[in-house]
Amino acid sequence: MRSRSSPPSGDFARRYDSSVHGLSSYFVWLNRAKRILTLDIKQPAGREILDKLLDRADVFLTNVTHAALERAELTSSAVRTARPRLIYCTISGYGVDGPYRDRKSYDLLLQGESGILLASGSVQDPAKVGVSLCDISSGMYAAMSILDALLARNISDTGTSIDISMLECAAEWMGAPLYYY
Repeated sequence: MRSRSSPPSGDFARRYDSSVHGLSSYFVWLNRAKRILTLDIKQPAGREILDKLLDRADVFLTNVTHAALERAELTSSAVRTARPRLIYCTISGYGVDGPYRDRKSYDLLLQGESGILLASGSVQDPAKVGVSLCDISSGMYAAMSILDALLARNISDTGTSIDISMLECAAEWMGAPLYYY
């Protein structure tokens, strides 16, 4: 049993399988070349470390719900007020505003909501795409948007906030099938 002060177990994708030295192949693929630091930002020492990291960072990327960001005082406006050169990017299922902004999401759900399941299968037998298409597409749009923001910052000396909605990314990729329909 975990104590209240211990960190959560981390990304559940670690346990999809154990084919790469005890970790899942998916987790290893997603996290190759990354270093991990666990902070309890509810504690003053953890928050102080995070603030020091943010003061030195070019980009802050998060996939935490908007409600959690508000509770932690880590919304775009809160973070960028003190750091106007920072590129702040959030990836969420449905965007940072609107009625679904605090809903959690996952790839298969978004494949269904965007129509990808029907494009991959049929009405009688919908089929999941073999890779996490919504996760990958939102990551690609985030990376492209961050690169664009970094280039713009070289000219303006000002950062920006980027909102990536995984559903909107998936819907964009469904453009041709929707037009055909």
